[in-house]
Amino acid sequence: MKILKRIVLVLGAFGIICAGFLIAGLFRYTSGVPRITPKNDLTFSAGTVINLHDIADIEKYDTAGICDAYWDDGSVDGLVIINEGSSIRTGSRKGELNLIVDARGYSEARSETIKVKMV
Repeated sequence: MKILKRIVLVLGAFGIICAGFLIAGLFRYTSGVPRITPKNDLTFSAGTVINLHDIADIEKYDTAGICDAYWDDGSVDGLVIINEGSSIRTGSRKGELNLIVDARGYSEARSETIKVKMV
């Protein structure tokens, strides 16, 4: 009977240690996932430079940037991504602009398409 109690105690302690490692791993993974929160009702003047942090709040990231941009009709007229994605120079065109923001964290990468109105 004493041996059975010791076996149960050892297995229980081992189970608690394993659960602790799993919880620590989950916490480490989720703390390395970036969070992109687009800002609402974005309107900019045509021909301006739009900075990354003017269009979105980004948390828990190692690198982030604007990786692509296009107008609603699919064209890229006058759009130039500058400073390794930290900003974009828009041309004189007006209309709806789609900006794709990419953020990479320790665990994974996320992207978000943000619509901007150019007037």
